[in-house]
Amino acid sequence: MFPTSIKKTLLGTALLSGLFLATPLASAQASDTYDAWAAKVRSKIASQQSYPQIALDKKLQGQVLLLVQMTAKGQLKGATIIETSGHELLDMAALKQVINLKSLPAVPEGLEFDSLLVPVSFTL
Repeated sequence: MFPTSIKKTLLGTALLSGLFLATPLASAQASDTYDAWAAKVRSKIASQQSYPQIALDKKLQGQVLLLVQMTAKGQLKGATIIETSGHELLDMAALKQVINLKSLPAVPEGLEFDSLLVPVSFTL
């Protein structure tokens, strides 16, 4: 795995190059379609959230930024921690949320990409 600072740099370069951007339908329509789809994916991942008991006991909090890879049909291909919460226990719990899913909402027709940034927050 890359150190967090390198991941941030790689991610910033990828975002600037358009790697994670949808292929345009019509710009307003594509934006609305993307936003609705991304919200569905994030909601499905959030529905799997479980705060680890040890993290609760230790009052650990943080946010993990994941890059979730999927097929156009929504089959999960993998997930990578792009930015750590600073607590391995929370990072692993965030990955587990995604890995436990068999599938995610399919990418809408007209959008072409295979990954999405998903923030996972653990707050008390």
